[in-house]
Amino acid sequence: MTPAIHAKIPSLKSSGWKLKQSSGIATGKTLLARAGFRDNDDMISIGVAPNLAAKLSDIRSTGDEARFVTLVGKGTYAGLSNAGKVSPGKNMWKGPYSIAVGGTDYSYYKSSYHWSFS
Repeated sequence: MTPAIHAKIPSLKSSGWKLKQSSGIATGKTLLARAGFRDNDDMISIGVAPNLAAKLSDIRSTGDEARFVTLVGKGTYAGLSNAGKVSPGKNMWKGPYSIAVGGTDYSYYKSSYHWSFS
């Protein structure tokens, strides 16, 4: 993805900018609401799960850790089937780690495993 962006915006390449992506996933009760007015409204999510997922997606690892791009909360990890946790006998996830969100510590796991669909 970075080469495609650099091709469109060469100044990013010359400045040394690189795309760093991660996905945060959390499970829990969430309130969805449409907020705004007239033709300028959007769906917003309220609750611990969307806040935790957003915080997890903001984590950018460096060095050898830079390969971790999927981060899940403890509840999401617990809900995974064995096939979602283990591949050829090896746990695909590292952790648990801890992150503070709103004054409370939450456990999370991270993975660099690549899923593909045939």
